[in-house]
Amino acid sequence: MTRAAARATATIALACAALGCEARAADGGVGVSANPGGDLAAPPAVRVGVAIPLEWEPLPEVAAAGLAAVGEAARGRTVVRAWGTPSLGCYATVVELVAARGEHAPRVAETFRATLALGAQVDDWTYTDGAPAEARASIVRGAMRGAVRGRIATGTDGVPHGAFAACFYNERDPARCQAACAGLLASLEAPKVSP
Repeated sequence: MTRAAARATATIALACAALGCEARAADGGVGVSANPGGDLAAPPAVRVGVAIPLEWEPLPEVAAAGLAAVGEAARGRTVVRAWGTPSLGCYATVVELVAARGEHAPRVAETFRATLALGAQVDDWTYTDGAPAEARASIVRGAMRGAVRGRIATGTDGVPHGAFAACFYNERDPARCQAACAGLLASLEAPKVSP
């Protein structure tokens, strides 16, 4: 599952770059997920909150590109959301996942880091064990720069739930984007799990 989430995040960054991150939300949706029937247009089952700046708009086309990168087996357990403000060159994604029962948070985080590194330069990686566990890094892919934050919580059922937020920007207005990204990443809630 964590490879799928990292692949989705990296693919979103790639899709953003390929589209010039000029995509516009046509339907006002906030992301995409898959339901057991495989309907990719279903509304997401959002589990974690994140404070998106008011002027940012949903980018369902970009989120769909991220979800498309997730393997078929992981789709029913993954939610991908994307937002941005193309005029400033700022973008964010949130990938939520449910990992395999018994998988440990450090492994979930490391798998995410390693897979993300296949599509982006990952620097300053830190992991802190706890309830929830935390992971952070800076990321670079071409002209896009930014940061990623992950929070992983395991319920009493032994199933880890992860939320990874990536916030990145191009050269249009990096100072404003960095400030917006700092607030967005700080606001990422921990996944809700069974106590």
